[in-house]
Amino acid sequence: MKTIGIFEAKTTLPSVCAEIARTGEPVLVSRRGKPFVMISPPPPAVLNERPDIHTAWKEWTVCHGDTPDEFPEVWRMRQDRRESPFAED
Repeated sequence: MKTIGIFEAKTTLPSVCAEIARTGEPVLVSRRGKPFVMISPPPPAVLNERPDIHTAWKEWTVCHGDTPDEFPEVWRMRQDRRESPFAED
């Protein structure tokens, strides 16, 4: 397991995270030479917890319907492409 100091972790966090995501190996961060925290990839259960956007949208439309009640005038403008929301009255 790779060990880095907290200053190095702070200054290179994006590249450290990219390496962890690529290799799947955790990195131990030390402070003053003593183990402080470990950065590791998420477990598979967390990765599969959230559905993709298409599935989430389908589930939302089943629960809420196709026409949102909060903004019916905006929905009508979007359905009628001839009317521009930027047109002046």
